[in-house]
Amino acid sequence: MYEANRNAWMVSDLWNKRLLKVDRSMKLLNRNILLFYDNCASHKTDVKLTNIKLTFLPPNTTSLIQPLDMVIIANFKRHYK
Repeated sequence: MYEANRNAWMVSDLWNKRLLKVDRSMKLLNRNILLFYDNCASHKTDVKLTNIKLTFLPPNTTSLIQPLDMVIIANFKRHYK
């Protein structure tokens, strides 16, 4: 699924819609998940989630985590191809 606004930015209403969709799908699958996310301004949520627990990443950790992301993405691409 793809959703966007005029500026192609993530905004709070898109974030909340996405969370609700994922929460509903997890409820149908009878699964609970923990979702880590950064402290972006659009990630402020006021929706009630039943099967998702949201946890902020610590501030200023992007530079520390980024190399890990690169390895995961590279491995995924290698296995996908």
